[in-house]
Amino acid sequence: MEESEVDGNIYARGSQDTKCLGIQYLEAIRRLVLDEVKLKRTIHVSFVPDEEIGGKEGMNLFVLTPEFRHLNIGFALDEGAPSPINEICVYASEKYGWKFAIHCPGTPGHGCLMLENTAGEKVQYLLNKFYELRKESMSRFKQTSDYGHVISINLTMMQVSLSRLKESVAPSELDKTPETVLEEYYPFATVLRFRVLQIVCGISFLIVGTVAFIEERGELNLSLGIPAGGSTIIAAATSIHTTKGFGGYRASTCHPNSPFRFLGPSIRVAVLIAVLWGSACSFVTALVIQSIRTITGTHVYEVCDEFVQENATDITILAIVELSLSLITLLSVSLLVRIDCRYDPD
Repeated sequence: MEESEVDGNIYARGSQDTKCLGIQYLEAIRRLVLDEVKLKRTIHVSFVPDEEIGGKEGMNLFVLTPEFRHLNIGFALDEGAPSPINEICVYASEKYGWKFAIHCPGTPGHGCLMLENTAGEKVQYLLNKFYELRKESMSRFKQTSDYGHVISINLTMMQVSLSRLKESVAPSELDKTPETVLEEYYPFATVLRFRVLQIVCGISFLIVGTVAFIEERGELNLSLGIPAGGSTIIAAATSIHTTKGFGGYRASTCHPNSPFRFLGPSIRVAVLIAVLWGSACSFVTALVIQSIRTITGTHVYEVCDEFVQENATDITILAIVELSLSLITLLSVSLLVRIDCRYDPD
């Protein structure tokens, strides 16, 4: 909205918050100057956007400078509030803003489950308490119309603390805050997507490995995809089952600094998952080596018959597919290890 003047009235963006009061201040100072009034102290007028941005990079830094100290400020007046009539309201009561954040951790999980101790239930309890107090303040305000003697309570922001939201997953935490500080929480939805990707790769390993077993006349080469797929599916499914929010989860018994902490909530689960993923990664790594040897033609078949030679192109294509699946699986494993090492899974 561009500034405009109609019949001596100035209209502009933010005219009620609060250019009208700034104009009143300037007009009052102008009349004092015209009347040659000599004041005992100097008046400084500041027009800044600190109210909207918090003042951390504005007045908060300015008050620490020598220039501010040299001003020798005695007291400060806020802009106050606009008046719809030809009177200026003066508020003598003291009122302080208290901006705070409340973190409500709860049990995450799939939306079809009947979870206990959820973040939403805690938020409901807190909101009920806050709005009971707000109702009392509103009742007093309607009687007195005095903002200075009531507690103003307003919910200005609510954040679901999942890195990527998924409609069917109950969140692990809810934040209620006027100025929410974004914190890092365990990316449950992202981890679940990677686990599903690993299971899909495992199923694909089984299919391609079975076809390769037939094409290569039963030779143990690309058919490594069968044990690689089976072990990957079991490892990924076990990881999902023991994740917080699913039936296999148990409260953490590992020390926060334990080297097994990122693998599972207990030493027994951590060792089990380490063995499963160690086996899966071993098979997948061996499959990478065999796929590269097959693609480059350095693999020597023990059974070299016309059938294998005639299907060399198909076997190469199978090797490329298995190599791609292997790299995707190993990459997802490394990314999940990085996530689990960085974030607290609980």
